[in-house]
Amino acid sequence: SFVEHGHEHHPANRARRKRWPCLRIRVASLIESVLFDVVCGVIILANAVTIAIATDGAIQEAVGHPSDDMKVLHTVESAFIAFYTAELALRMFVYRLDFFCCADYFWNWLDVALVAFALYEVAFSSE
Repeated sequence: SFVEHGHEHHPANRARRKRWPCLRIRVASLIESVLFDVVCGVIILANAVTIAIATDGAIQEAVGHPSDDMKVLHTVESAFIAFYTAELALRMFVYRLDFFCCADYFWNWLDVALVAFALYEVAFSSE
């Protein structure tokens, strides 16, 4: 994030942050916390496990062994998408245009693309 790369110590950025509304400062404190990073990491790992399970389930369905677990997995995937969308919205709320121009801009744009693709898939899936 913008802060992780030491930009919060630049005098201009400290002064600018002091002018932020209280809600924006609180959200920044949340998303810049170690606990938030740990929670995000755990959710990413859980999502990876869910993807592996869903892939196995899709293979089982393809060979004629359907499972009721796929409905549960779709619900879990929707929860992951909701979390990622909320995380992205919070980061964009705090960093505004800096979100797209900071040192992590590549990863931020990748996050935007992944969330947009996931939302598109949910909106236009046939299931």
